[in-house]
Amino acid sequence: REGYIFLRRIENHLQLYENQQAFNIPSEHANLKHLARSLGFGNGPTPEKAFHDKLKKVKEQCRALFERVFFSRKP
Repeated sequence: REGYIFLRRIENHLQLYENQQAFNIPSEHANLKHLARSLGFGNGPTPEKAFHDKLKKVKEQCRALFERVFFSRKP
């Protein structure tokens, strides 16, 4: 549930920022930093790294759950 909420928050922030449907994480450094800060990843020198670390962890957890549910695979 936590992972789903995190991913939805990302989607919502992207849509607010772009004022339209959006599903892609920005690749441009300034936009990525803005997204990370808007999601509460601080004002330090690398909020985008903290964001990417959290995103990677959540994606791995979601993938493991998906595989367990749909393919009966253990992580």
